[in-house]
Amino acid sequence: METTTTCPREATGLAGTPPVALIVGEMAALSAGFLLCRSLLCPRAGNVIVDLCLVVGFAAWAGWIGLVSPALFPCGVANFRATGPARTLFIRTDNLAPAMWRFGLVTLFAGLALIGATALFKPDAFLHVSWRRFLTKETLYLGSAFLQWVIFFRYFFVRFHYVLDDRYGRLGVALATAVVFSAFHSPNLPLMGLAFGAGVVWAWIYYEFPNMLAVVLCHSLLGTVVHQICQLNTRCGPNYYTGRTSVEQIFPGLAQWIFSIR
Repeated sequence: METTTTCPREATGLAGTPPVALIVGEMAALSAGFLLCRSLLCPRAGNVIVDLCLVVGFAAWAGWIGLVSPALFPCGVANFRATGPARTLFIRTDNLAPAMWRFGLVTLFAGLALIGATALFKPDAFLHVSWRRFLTKETLYLGSAFLQWVIFFRYFFVRFHYVLDDRYGRLGVALATAVVFSAFHSPNLPLMGLAFGAGVVWAWIYYEFPNMLAVVLCHSLLGTVVHQICQLNTRCGPNYYTGRTSVEQIFPGLAQWIFSIR
């Protein structure tokens, strides 16, 4: 069974070994920029100029997080290799079994707990469950969970490890990752609580068994349970109050279809 050996300060990129202050500043700027733009622009989605700014801005932001920053400041990203070669469809196989076992148990017990809580406090939710919508939502959620893996694990987790691991260890890295993961789900307090709990557990496992497929499957399945079975409002940002999503406003042709799977 393979575990990850981490030596974050040994990895070098175009910037060599970046100072901790630079990495912290980059994370803070990217987080604040995302949350600020979401608050200011998302309520105005539907305007051509605003829509263009949102699409181009998010693409640039995600591109920096997913491609540019890891090349400039690796921060030990190679020590948390979570994907495999093309011949295995980019799935990391050497630690797949232990990763799937652990993330699978989390999915099972957390899913049962969520369903049990729904049965206890919101039993009417089961009257509205549609397995067709569940499967459609799960399929869509795979893409969302992959994008969130890039953001929160390939970027934030790796950088928190670089900054915090020497002093605070595995727990510190997991807690910091979970705090950011939760903050990105604001101001939806129930969802923020679930995101924090899930973030701690996922980051704790990922620390030893980094595997993209395992964490994406766990995230997508639990997210679909929360949305389709627990019937919890999963909107974030200004959309939490408006009852609409920016995607629906930017791409009107998707609005009716997206609404049909809720």
